[in-house]
Amino acid sequence: MTIACGAISGWHSLVSSSGTARQYEKETDALPVGGGAMFMEMALAIIALLTATAAYGSFDAYKEQLAKGGGSVFAVGLAKFLSYIGIPHTFGVAYGSVFLTIMALTIMYLVVRFMRVASAEFLGDHIPVLRNVHVGTAVACVLWLILIWTGFWQRIWVLFSGSNQVIASLALFLVTIWLIRDGKPMNWTLIPGIFMYVTTIAALVITAGNPSKR
Repeated sequence: MTIACGAISGWHSLVSSSGTARQYEKETDALPVGGGAMFMEMALAIIALLTATAAYGSFDAYKEQLAKGGGSVFAVGLAKFLSYIGIPHTFGVAYGSVFLTIMALTIMYLVVRFMRVASAEFLGDHIPVLRNVHVGTAVACVLWLILIWTGFWQRIWVLFSGSNQVIASLALFLVTIWLIRDGKPMNWTLIPGIFMYVTTIAALVITAGNPSKR
């Protein structure tokens, strides 16, 4: 299982529904903003893929670098690419490391913000204190600390990737229902939705049966 936000993402469907949609000046902004964001994320995904593959020349070299730390794979790989245009290797590694750190911090900020909004919307009527911005943020931070202290965060990749792709298929099914209701062509969302659901569930079953992948 992997996270493929540059191609399809249930996480983005949730964030765009609860957050992005509130920031549009008009509905027609959804296509260029949403499409443009996914395009840029796809471009970033291709760069990340290249730095983790072509930059090392062989799978053995990649595994050797991976053993030194997951973050170094991107930083060192990016430095190798930048060296071809005259940028010193040391600077390239530093730049790649800073870039990766900024990306991680941005994602963490987004996750905490989304958890705060989601908890306020889902539980705010029953637990009014969660509507408070500071309380919601504190709860989100405490949950993350628990994941870190218990070591459970190491399983987040597989769990998040599975839930991300399943939610993506459900989002496609919801769009399909809307298209059917309005009498519009729906195979372009129904077929990908079925493919995503079946593929993701099959991958989760295979992963669950392989202890080394959990």
